[in-house]
Amino acid sequence: MLISLANAGGPVGVAFLIGIGVFGYLLYKQPTTKAMFGGAFYWLAIEMLLSPLVMIIYTFTFASSQTSSDAGAAGAALGGGALTIMAFVVGLPLGIVFYLLSGRLTPE
Repeated sequence: MLISLANAGGPVGVAFLIGIGVFGYLLYKQPTTKAMFGGAFYWLAIEMLLSPLVMIIYTFTFASSQTSSDAGAAGAALGGGALTIMAFVVGLPLGIVFYLLSGRLTPE
């Protein structure tokens, strides 16, 4: 499945495979299972807090490369704006929760 994702997604699939390896290694270096979960929640918090930025970049990229008319660009901008707002509404609370969980699980 991961190989088909890398072939179908192009650079995104390759970045996904590299990311799994890098984060797996970073979590593997933790001394205990509790510390592994703490590290995973920390990285998930960062990912959730950056999700609106990722959606903005995706919207700009999609609107500039996939639309050929002004109406298509306007629709892409409206959809991307809604997607960005949804990423902010979901990502901010989840990012805070994941960060707080990572602090509780990280050994002192």
